[in-house]
Amino acid sequence: YADDTIVVSDKEADFKNILQDFGLYCNLWKMKINYTKTKVIVFGAKQSRYKFTINENEIEIVNDYKYLGVLFSRSGSFLQCKKHIAEQANKAMYVLKKRINNLDLPLDLQLKLFDHTILPILTYACEIWGTGSIDLLENIHSKFLKSITKCRQSTPRYMLYAELGRYPLEITIKCRILNFWNKIIQSPESKLIHLCYKHMLQSRKTFKWTETVKSILNETGYTYLWNNQTLIISKNIGHQIKRVLLDQYIQSWQAKLNQSSKGKGYSLFKDNTKFEAYLNILPNSLRIPMLHFRTGNHRFLIETGRWRRSSIPFEERRCKFCTLNDKSDEMHYILICPFFKEIRQKYIKSKFYNRPNVIKYKELLNNTNKQILTNLGYFMKYLINHEIFKT
Repeated sequence: YADDTIVVSDKEADFKNILQDFGLYCNLWKMKINYTKTKVIVFGAKQSRYKFTINENEIEIVNDYKYLGVLFSRSGSFLQCKKHIAEQANKAMYVLKKRINNLDLPLDLQLKLFDHTILPILTYACEIWGTGSIDLLENIHSKFLKSITKCRQSTPRYMLYAELGRYPLEITIKCRILNFWNKIIQSPESKLIHLCYKHMLQSRKTFKWTETVKSILNETGYTYLWNNQTLIISKNIGHQIKRVLLDQYIQSWQAKLNQSSKGKGYSLFKDNTKFEAYLNILPNSLRIPMLHFRTGNHRFLIETGRWRRSSIPFEERRCKFCTLNDKSDEMHYILICPFFKEIRQKYIKSKFYNRPNVIKYKELLNNTNKQILTNLGYFMKYLINHEIFKT
């Protein structure tokens, strides 16, 4: 069997000769060609003026074709390929979520299942198609996270990713592209892929793939490797680049915290992007309310004030249930508001709410003591579900 055979040419006449030779070869060795599955793509040109045959059988010219699992389009764009991958990942994710819902799995295990079943679909052959925007695929990632945490669609990614210790798929894809590029330039010069790469470098045309590689190296401070590719010795350049990209992501994450009022409130207790311990310490009945409390998935005025058509200015979102005139934010209800004094005393140690401040608030929310976290979880659940916030 000679499955997945492909022939390529940059000239019409040469391509016709190749098809003729291919037909003769198959006849000589008694190999049958499946003409219904054999297709031709003419990249970057009008299809109508061409006609190609093998053994006098006309071959259909198509706009796109899947080869080795990758959807190629005549335009040279991989947008349709990304859409196809997103569809496949969505189907697989539906099955995964159905299984997760039937089991009480720790949150970190749910994330591992995503990484081992859905992520390979989202990144299959990304070394080739990973140029340009990958928002379609990042949406699948964040959709899964919001599903297993039952968070609103409006929940900022920077919060959810930080709580769960995640980072954008873009980092993985860029590293895969760099590793692939490194493999190409270190491959034997006689190898077809090396010859194709050299052609791209020497051509007067601009190729999006090589421009992407160059851009990644520039933005991570490795421009000198592009300018002198013989300097590359390490076969793990992708790992070096990944460290830089992760550092840049953390810097970007910190900037987002400072750019919004919601982010500033989150930064009072969260100063890193590591997976939070409470997510594995607490049962699902408490970890979800705690995650919702921390990420603004509640109905406190500090949050709902931004929902209305005529939104309430941030500085005017004050607590209506006490006379302190404090902002209606998370810290106020956890440590300060007199309205919840009795229930607070039941669940929170006095050292936290006596003379409350940001340092005590941060210490409480970052605690890893199971009993303290459990009590805090019950208090947060009580606050989130309180009828007073539903009116």
